[in-house]
Amino acid sequence: MITKNLIDKIISGISEVEKQYQSNQGLILSESDLKCLIYKELYNVFPEFTKTMDRNIKANSLHTEIP
Repeated sequence: MITKNLIDKIISGISEVEKQYQSNQGLILSESDLKCLIYKELYNVFPEFTKTMDRNIKANSLHTEIP
């Protein structure tokens, strides 16, 4: 469920990436660089591993690419 607290944490993580970029503009040279930085900042926002469609397999809600 999306809550205001979750949205605030996501915005904070994205703001942190912007802050890092503003202090070092060579930090993001490609879309993959940006994707990795955002993933790093948001990983802890989604700490819970939940069940997937596959039995006995859990995953977090954050992924960089989904086929």
